[in-house]
Amino acid sequence: MKKKKLPALDKYLIFCIGFFTIYTIIELIVSSVTGSEHSTLTEAVKWFCCGEAFLCCMIKRLKLKKGENNETEINES
Repeated sequence: MKKKKLPALDKYLIFCIGFFTIYTIIELIVSSVTGSEHSTLTEAVKWFCCGEAFLCCMIKRLKLKKGENNETEINES
């Protein structure tokens, strides 16, 4: 049985979610130790990760819809 490969877009989304989770944990630790909050950096990282993940999800969703439309056209012929 062949192993199903994970597409690159899925790998990137997993990386973004993992990076943001690790960044949040480290930021909480640093904030509790130093007593200062890095709100500007946290906001920039949040918007970058969320923006990239949103765009990747939209690309994936639109490609799936496009693929479903092509399959129905082929099956109707």
